[in-house]
Amino acid sequence: MSKYAGQLLLFGLDDNDPNETVYEAPKLTLLDKFNAIDISVDQRISEHEVEFCKRQEMIFYETRDMLKKYLDEMTILYDKYSEKNNDIDRAEGFLCNHEDLNKVKSRLASIYKEFVYRITNFFERRHKVSLSYTNIEEKNDENSISFSVILEEIFEQLGGLSFKDKAVEEIKAASRNIIYNKNNLQITKSKLALIDCIWWDSYCSDDRKEISYDDKRVKPLFLALSHFIYGTVEMHWSLSSIYQELRKGSKEYDIFSKYELGVNYLESIKIFKNGKIELVFSDHENAEIFKNEYLY
Repeated sequence: MSKYAGQLLLFGLDDNDPNETVYEAPKLTLLDKFNAIDISVDQRISEHEVEFCKRQEMIFYETRDMLKKYLDEMTILYDKYSEKNNDIDRAEGFLCNHEDLNKVKSRLASIYKEFVYRITNFFERRHKVSLSYTNIEEKNDENSISFSVILEEIFEQLGGLSFKDKAVEEIKAASRNIIYNKNNLQITKSKLALIDCIWWDSYCSDDRKEISYDDKRVKPLFLALSHFIYGTVEMHWSLSSIYQELRKGSKEYDIFSKYELGVNYLESIKIFKNGKIELVFSDHENAEIFKNEYLY
């Protein structure tokens, strides 16, 4: 059989050489055939992402190997002069296990953690998803780690979803969590009211208000609206500008006036001092779709 025959048979083909006895391969389903193709993790990300990961790995390996070599040399010297000399009542060596060897070991551990964190955080920020770098740290060490190992762990955390699908899933989960009582959602025609949705930081001296610094409601809501209107997993600039005004508060902006958007699906947003938010959609159907998909 020719050197290509096995590959061709995998897809139900042969190289038509009449002088050879063709091996009858077991019949494979289409799914089996595709599963037989090994796709490396770096083929599942962009070229820019691959280059970033490869560079971080190169720098980590060079630094790790230098520190390990340094530690080995220090350990040899430390052991060589570790026996106690009675004339000076201590070991003859000038190296200390705590002050010297353990500090290098600590640096090895810290650059390993930093390497895992850099790549994990890079994909978190780039794709707007939540990833756990500590889980990856605990399952590996500085001798077994590589960017491919980190990516395999990241894809496992995605649970079979793409980065975008994972980001959308998290946006919807976060926006649903802002409504603790579903009775606080009220629809009248095209208007959706979210009762008790804002936590204000209030200032008694001038009665000014601004969104609490620990904002866990308005930001998820605006991210959900951005995805609903524009299909983006980041806060759209039109909503981001409103959000920034709410963060700076009523001392600088008239945050309790109606914000007219006039974009597809959403007409306006109005914020109230009692914590209510009113969203006016283009029609009743879109109000219902947003409520059911992002708040229920």
